[in-house]
Amino acid sequence: MGHRRKGVGWPVLALTTLLAAAAPAAAQAPADSPGPLPEAVSPQLRERVRFVMDKTTLSANGPVETFVCSPAVYNWLLDHPDQAARLWRLMGVKCADIRERAPAAFAWEDGQGSHVHWDVAERSPRRHVWYAEGEIKAGAWLPRVAVKAVLIADHEEGHDGQGHAVVRHHLTLLLHTDSRAASAAARVVGASAPRLAEQYLGQVETFFGALAWYLENHPEHARALLDQLRRPPESDPPQLPPPARNPTGGEGDRGTGGQEGNEAAAPALGLLSPCPPVPLSPWSSSGPP
Repeated sequence: MGHRRKGVGWPVLALTTLLAAAAPAAAQAPADSPGPLPEAVSPQLRERVRFVMDKTTLSANGPVETFVCSPAVYNWLLDHPDQAARLWRLMGVKCADIRERAPAAFAWEDGQGSHVHWDVAERSPRRHVWYAEGEIKAGAWLPRVAVKAVLIADHEEGHDGQGHAVVRHHLTLLLHTDSRAASAAARVVGASAPRLAEQYLGQVETFFGALAWYLENHPEHARALLDQLRRPPESDPPQLPPPARNPTGGEGDRGTGGQEGNEAAAPALGLLSPCPPVPLSPWSSSGPP
């Protein structure tokens, strides 16, 4: 890969919310409801989750995507977004730093006034639910926006026509924010906020899904990357390139022939810049696995 792409890291409440907050509540029509409050939501977060679901300012749905990967690795990435971000950085993608502040609790800040912390509210074999709170500072000319949000990741396992394990996932964002701050931001972003929120949800799905796909399809590089995770973060190099490949292609590069360096990862990295999504080759939208 000839250059480092500017990645979104954990953009669910860093980028999505500052865009979503830009639309006044009265102008928003809710996306498809994710259903009633799950009984599995942890008791200490249940009322907070219910508040966001009842007082949603804006909701958005990401695309439904199906891709080849190890379901166990995909679920591990959902449980460890801090390590997922570290893996992206090791692959040469500029990525936000996510800090684990407690088991199943994480935080992000940009040093410019934006900070978000989130907790796992529900975890099951087919659903992850996160509850998040924070403040987003979209720019020097905009007020700091306080946000509360619920992110729901529905996912299921299956097999494709060739017998490969696949995961099908779909993300839903429910956001509550102060309407006065949203009205001020609306003058900058305006009615495009819902569409932008959907695009960034697609990037969140890529953050987890494309990484799981890449680790499955490049096992030798995956081993090197995961070995590095066992070492202290301060020992991380700027980029950990894939091992030298057999010219005929082999275990280290499934289905990509003689591509060099990290070019095999390029399809997976394509959506990790804050711009409109482009087709991502590992994905299929052909329905449930």
